[in-house]
Amino acid sequence: MISMLIFDQDIKEQKMLIAHSKDAVAFCSDDQLNIETVTDKKGVEGFLKKHELMDAAFLDITDTDGIDLSKNIRNAYELSELLVIADASISPMEYMTPDIRAASLLLRPFGTEQSRQVVNQFFHAYYRNQAGQKEERKMVIENRQGKISIPYSKIYYLEVREKKIFVRLKDKEYSKYGTLENVLKELSDDFIRCHRSFAVNKHYIDRVKLSENAIYLEHNIMVPLSRSYKAELKEYMKSLQTKE
Repeated sequence: MISMLIFDQDIKEQKMLIAHSKDAVAFCSDDQLNIETVTDKKGVEGFLKKHELMDAAFLDITDTDGIDLSKNIRNAYELSELLVIADASISPMEYMTPDIRAASLLLRPFGTEQSRQVVNQFFHAYYRNQAGQKEERKMVIENRQGKISIPYSKIYYLEVREKKIFVRLKDKEYSKYGTLENVLKELSDDFIRCHRSFAVNKHYIDRVKLSENAIYLEHNIMVPLSRSYKAELKEYMKSLQTKE
């Protein structure tokens, strides 16, 4: 499944972009395309609050806050592919920058053929990049909607529950069948076991409370720490102090 945002103030353009995106994705793969559309700054901010994952976005930067919103989206979604919608009133120096890293550009005024061509090129490049990425960088989970690719960097912790592995992100979780042992073999060394049923992403560890048998991750997310894994975790925390 591809999660996508289209931020465009022009409803007619939105409908065109949606249709061409669906056609392009259908041509390139059998992925399901999940598109959310917004027309203003509040809509974009609402999307940022409730969505953990986004694979691609089309962003209208002609609004007063368009450039800043694009930078915020890039900060939140480092691995996502972005297409910017601009016009002649905006200098390319404002949006062809490292802090936006747009993969494609659609210039107004544009018609059906131009939209189709740019969107097709965008998704063909998207799938080429996906094919070129190392598999170990993402966890693939299959559900009724299709396949979801989750970057390891977005995973806070893994938990065994109800005979499933639950993959916890900041505000959302996904589940898959399997054992924690096998899933950890797939992941990088950035994850450490802290309990029979839990493993945490080392980069999200904020503090460890040995007296509480607890690990606190960023955003005050608490994960239990069992006696069996205290020594390993203490050794890891000690190695960090040595590096400092």
